[in-house]
Amino acid sequence: AYYVSILKEIGKNRGEIIKILKTTDYQVKKAENLSSKLNKEMLEEILNDQNYENILDKITIKYFDNKDFFIGMMDNNNKYPLKGALLYHNGDYYKGEFSEGRKNGNGVIKYKNQTRYEGTFKNDRHDGYGKLIQLDGEIFEGEWKNGKINGNGVRLHSNGDKYIGSYVNNIRNGQGHYIFINGDSYNGNWVNGKANGLGTFKFKNGNIYEGEFKDNIILGKGILTMQNGDIFEGQWLNDKKNGQGIYTYINGDKIIGNYYILLQLDHMYS
Repeated sequence: AYYVSILKEIGKNRGEIIKILKTTDYQVKKAENLSSKLNKEMLEEILNDQNYENILDKITIKYFDNKDFFIGMMDNNNKYPLKGALLYHNGDYYKGEFSEGRKNGNGVIKYKNQTRYEGTFKNDRHDGYGKLIQLDGEIFEGEWKNGKINGNGVRLHSNGDKYIGSYVNNIRNGQGHYIFINGDSYNGNWVNGKANGLGTFKFKNGNIYEGEFKDNIILGKGILTMQNGDIFEGQWLNDKKNGQGIYTYINGDKIIGNYYILLQLDHMYS
């Protein structure tokens, strides 16, 4: 309620507001659990945003009963925010569009743990297209639904790994390309965050495997093309050649049979 006195004193003039902000912390510093510096930054940010130039005469400063702090444009009944900056009492900070008191439309939220999301919202949740930046440097940009990653996107992990592809409820599902920082890469199908089904794994040494995977393990039928030109096509178990297969040397010679026998013959040729 005491923000009414602020409004009366500073009026609706942008220049007067900024002047007061530069000379005093004003009564904002009296608000419990609120940083006067952050509140000033909020005010200056919204007032310097050209998107707000046409609503300066409608700007309201409001301190809600739950100790949330808002500056921007309210609805006609002065009940719900429509567009502006909201500092939550827990330290989160949102700037953007609202509807029926909830974050709806385009906006940016900075969580107290320093995680930042910028994009579209629906009913207070990340929904649509958006970018999430975390404190440890991890970045995701892509599609969201009901507050979770759903659809296609790009995730840059804090360790330097990169994933480009499909997600369901924050987990890799569907087609996707994972590039490891060490130079390896996998491009193929994912189920519950793991390589499952058909895919291609390129090793940093130049070898390329194309075939079946089960829970991140090479298992089933597949073809390994080695960097020296040799090719093995056959059965695999736990990332190793196992069972029937064909080993083709770069000169065109072939050995067909069980891999254990092929391995023994290979030793004879070496």
